[in-house]
Amino acid sequence: LNVCIKEGCLSQIDGALRFVHDKVREAAYSLIPDNEKTKFHYNLGFMLYSVARRNVASLGEAILDIVDQINYGIPGLLRPEMLNDVIELNFHSGIKAMNKTDYEMAQSYFSNAFSLIQEDYWTLKYEFCLRLYFLSAKAAYSCGNIEKASIMLKRIIKEGKCVEDKLDAYFLHVSILHNCEERDEAYTTCCTVLGQLGEKIPDCIDARSLMKMVRETGDSLRVIKDEDLLQMKEMKGRNLMFVLKFYALLIVISYWT
Repeated sequence: LNVCIKEGCLSQIDGALRFVHDKVREAAYSLIPDNEKTKFHYNLGFMLYSVARRNVASLGEAILDIVDQINYGIPGLLRPEMLNDVIELNFHSGIKAMNKTDYEMAQSYFSNAFSLIQEDYWTLKYEFCLRLYFLSAKAAYSCGNIEKASIMLKRIIKEGKCVEDKLDAYFLHVSILHNCEERDEAYTTCCTVLGQLGEKIPDCIDARSLMKMVRETGDSLRVIKDEDLLQMKEMKGRNLMFVLKFYALLIVISYWT
């Protein structure tokens, strides 16, 4: 490298080396035979990862560059013992891309992870699968890929061990149904989830009973002063928070139905 710097091919700025011009970089890259470029990128990625793997969390944006190089070689060049590492690297890269609101790139990383996982992953790495499928659904939905998002969410609903593990997926699923104007299914799903959370939704209610409930709610709110509201403790309990979220969504669905 010192020779390259001395010859003027590389420059060193703040400890980082870079080619002095894109044409120099292109000329150097052209020296690699075409049939070896995939392997070159793959090996480069793993060489960088081998140095940084002890503290992946501290890599920041650099993880994207490393994973992009490794992904040149999947699945053909991937060694079995590195399978889980590459899956998780693509997963964390997808999260990085989502944090940058680059949902297309996030989808690409998540898709790479999906291409490598086996069916028994839901058994072996249940929590990881919950996160991977949900984030993939969010990225797909953000890109307008409703069908893919729905497939991911339905898989979570199918594989989830308890309603608490499915709440995020259910909420996004119902929101998608509502936005796609499939409001009957959205309403039914909302009621089903609320029922699983211990809420009782009546099948029907007459106007007199409804007005009575409205008056009682108004009476309860009128006795609460602004000072009381300010002193109220923050709501705790994930299930209770989701009960309110689903009720709020149910109101919107009912209004538009």
